[in-house]
Amino acid sequence: MNDYNQYTYGRTLRFFEAYYPYDTEDVRYADVMLSMNQCTTIDELITIRERLKEKVKSIDYYGLANKVPKDIIDELSNSAPSQSVVYFNKYSRPEEKLKADIDTCYDENLFRLFKENKEITEKTCGECFVNMTYCTPKCTYKDKIISEAKERVDIDVTGLLNTIARRYREFGEHWDTYKNFKEGMNGYNAAKLAVEDDLEYLKQYGWRLLPAQKSLYSRIDRIEIKKREQQAKLLKEKKAEREREEKQRKEEEFKKERKKTFIKIGIGVVVFLAILILLVTWLGPYFADGDGTGLNWIVAIIFLLAWLKGGK
Repeated sequence: MNDYNQYTYGRTLRFFEAYYPYDTEDVRYADVMLSMNQCTTIDELITIRERLKEKVKSIDYYGLANKVPKDIIDELSNSAPSQSVVYFNKYSRPEEKLKADIDTCYDENLFRLFKENKEITEKTCGECFVNMTYCTPKCTYKDKIISEAKERVDIDVTGLLNTIARRYREFGEHWDTYKNFKEGMNGYNAAKLAVEDDLEYLKQYGWRLLPAQKSLYSRIDRIEIKKREQQAKLLKEKKAEREREEKQRKEEEFKKERKKTFIKIGIGVVVFLAILILLVTWLGPYFADGDGTGLNWIVAIIFLLAWLKGGK
């Protein structure tokens, strides 16, 4: 087993390595967790964090009796130190400490990305803080962010981070209040406005919402609502453009067909006149009588047939 003592979340790395032989998924989650140290964006960190938490939630800890080393069980057990813990039981709840370590790894790397940022501004400070696992006044990274900003660019973001922490807390409170109202109730609009304002404030500092949160807050997320409206408008415009193009295409096809019809009629008239001349020239003398009545009948019949054909 590798030596993970250098990491503050080493017990979780040791657990993942010890669990690997009994896992049915051919993924070394210790390596997955360590990959956060190479992430270059907050979104990458969040994706790995959530993947690890899903894994922790899916493990059958009680089925690991006599499989995982006792020292690892001791590290992750919530049982009293005086008790001898030899396997995970209903009091151990190892997933709590595993998730806590995953959050620790995430927070450490989130702060690492902040320090590696070449440009430190109030917005980057707010982005780092609002995306911490616990965006509260007691967050251990709050003072570190303040110190880094003061040392590197000589700005004081104490007030900003305090405001973000307050608005983060108020968002949760206002959301709980908003859930008690239905549209049409007297207090609905005020409750919705309060929670909308909180969410818009936090999102301006780059607060990342998880998919479940995006779905949950979709009704009050002004930014996303505006995006959806713009997308709907764009789709409507594209549909109208397609309809115009289709109409134009049909009109052009109609013009082409009409042109073809006129050409066919013209050719028919020329052919008809040519045949008529031939008939008159070749057959006229044989059917002519003293007053030309026979020839006139031939000509009349031919014109009648041509007229009927043209009418079709």
